[in-house]
Amino acid sequence: MARYEVLIKPSARKELEAVGLKKDRQRIVAAILALAEEPRPIGSRKLSGRDKYRIRYGDYRVVYSIQDVVLVVTIAQAGHHLDVCRYAARSRSAGSNSVGTSVHPEHANLLRPAVFTAHR
Repeated sequence: MARYEVLIKPSARKELEAVGLKKDRQRIVAAILALAEEPRPIGSRKLSGRDKYRIRYGDYRVVYSIQDVVLVVTIAQAGHHLDVCRYAARSRSAGSNSVGTSVHPEHANLLRPAVFTAHR
């Protein structure tokens, strides 16, 4: 299977940086980076009424879209499930097309939340 590029919207980056425990943040980042290899992993769910998917990690959720034609996964949200669910209910009709920053696994330092800088 071809490798996808993972893009993270700036708002999702801020949400991820706000995750309380460093260990949780590291595991969420690892799950996000794994989407480059398999954008529809076991346990991912397609969100009803939207062209987005979500993966779970404990109490945290990552909501993302997949563009198979250009091999891009765009992370729209990442955070505690209560915050992600609140946002999803609010924004179903309001689509956002802002482009995020690119994450390259070679440059991802899982020890700091500031790993999501543009690398192009």
